Amino acid sequence: MKTIILSIPYSMSARNLLRSEAFSRLSKTFKVVILTPLHKDENFLREFSRENVVIKGLPKQHSLFFKVFRRALDIIEGCYFTQKTRLDTLLILEQCLKRSRPLTYWSRKAIGATFRPLLHTMRGLQGRFLCSSYYEDLLNEFAPSLVFLSHPIALEEFSIAFTARKKAVPVIALIHSWDNITAKSGIRTVTSNRPGRMLPMHFDKVIVWNKIVKKEIIDCYDYKSYDVFVTGVPQFDYYYNNDFSDRDTFIKQIGADPSKKLLLYSAGSPFILPKQDEVIEGLVKALQDNRFVVPSQLLIRTLPGADMTAVKEKYSKYKDVYVYQPAIANAAVAYNSGWQSGEESQRSLPESLLASDVTMNVTSTMSLDSVVLDRPTICIGFDGFENSSYYDSVVKHYDYTHYSNVMKTGGVQLAKSPDELISKINDYLKDPKMDSEGRERLRREQCYKVDGKAGVRIASFIVDFTKK
Repeated sequence: MKTIILSIPYSMSARNLLRSEAFSRLSKTFKVVILTPLHKDENFLREFSRENVVIKGLPKQHSLFFKVFRRALDIIEGCYFTQKTRLDTLLILEQCLKRSRPLTYWSRKAIGATFRPLLHTMRGLQGRFLCSSYYEDLLNEFAPSLVFLSHPIALEEFSIAFTARKKAVPVIALIHSWDNITAKSGIRTVTSNRPGRMLPMHFDKVIVWNKIVKKEIIDCYDYKSYDVFVTGVPQFDYYYNNDFSDRDTFIKQIGADPSKKLLLYSAGSPFILPKQDEVIEGLVKALQDNRFVVPSQLLIRTLPGADMTAVKEKYSKYKDVYVYQPAIANAAVAYNSGWQSGEESQRSLPESLLASDVTMNVTSTMSLDSVVLDRPTICIGFDGFENSSYYDSVVKHYDYTHYSNVMKTGGVQLAKSPDELISKINDYLKDPKMDSEGRERLRREQCYKVDGKAGVRIASFIVDFTKK
């Protein structure tokens, strides 16, 4: 039996891959070695241990020298990639940094220009710094047919990738999300002022969600079309392949009233929407003032992986307002509080969406989750009671390359003021079929196929690769 190594650095990586049919099929075909920070977590081990599965650690032990080297390389890569690709996202982020932190902006531009001739040399050198005796011993012990990366832009995966390359073990990368090619590699990132980062190497094969991302990686990283495989979105297989509680059952479970319409607000990052509390407050006040065309109630889904206790304490006391905290498996961050396993943590998101009559989110992948289940979806395009200037506003996020593709489909609405949000909610409450053609286009363009078989396609691709 051949062996493959799966690198799982983040919670969402585990949800996307290990909870899909990909892992189920691969663990029946290969001996699978999972590398993860949760190799000692009882819940994680309970959920993913199998007869042919070995779970090992994914250590992130970088020297101070490498951290300094890598930070400099992030800056050089960010400047280079922005100039090379001229992607809307990266150009907007460049202007944001220039306006908010001009000294940081100009220092990064100077570093980028000065060391640009050394870019390719420095990218090659990082492999020498990152090759690890831990991973060399691991590769010698298991002699894998390939190494599979589930979040290849994450620094946690660089060591295993470069060590595998050194030992001539093929490396396949699954691009973690729809925005990773266009939004993670600029002079600063979307959710912080830190510089972005390019993919670390030219992988043997790359797996992507859709044809848009395939074109992006071909254009930005010079891949050949036959080296990039489109599978669809593996975490959406669960939505297609399972039966869920009916609407009334779910609504009763959260203590709400099945006779009223349910509005779902999925909270966004405070970095993106600092005055999010004002947006929520406006929705709560609209409920109290009976501004919706039919009796309604609000479910606030807090940001996965974030401490939003204050939100729950503040709003749970209001009539017709309910708050719940998602499992860490839904967080797009590194593990920080252990693994929450079990069916309940996996079912809560699709059941809350299916029970909702209108969903709202803040420039999030939640638009895809909602539209996959054909829920009317509104994006928050205002900053609270008063809007900020463009480069300080949440509205700029909808001009980012990946999100502008969403807006062009007509599958979601963008509310640019509190009153417009209430108006758009009422439009959907009166006509849930509104924008259904746009939602279908969005599913087709961003999700490739919503047929419950993305995980099967990933597994089949890996199996076929090992036969060649």
